[in-house]
Amino acid sequence: MSNADLISMMSTYLTYTSIIIAAITLILAAMTIWITIRFNRDGKKLIQESANNFLDKISKDENLRNDLINKILANRNFIQEFEKMVDIHIRNKINMTTEDKKEKSNIGGLDNV
Repeated sequence: MSNADLISMMSTYLTYTSIIIAAITLILAAMTIWITIRFNRDGKKLIQESANNFLDKISKDENLRNDLINKILANRNFIQEFEKMVDIHIRNKINMTTEDKKEKSNIGGLDNV
């Protein structure tokens, strides 16, 4: 065999090997994408079912409901956020009531209605 024949044979071998590696890579990429899509879809379904089961159990079991509330209230960050939310809600209600009184007091020139 001459050097040209060896180089030609090696070139052919490398070409076929590259094609096989590229095909395997494409197949693996397609399988990865398919598994990812399937897992995400099944994961969302599983999370939704778990949440529904949990909410059903909480609505039926008073001890579980009380335990959940106590655990939530033990979190200081939650308490602070909850208090802020309540304060904002109360301020909004007070502002709405004050605005209603201002509107009523201006009707027909009555100041104390």
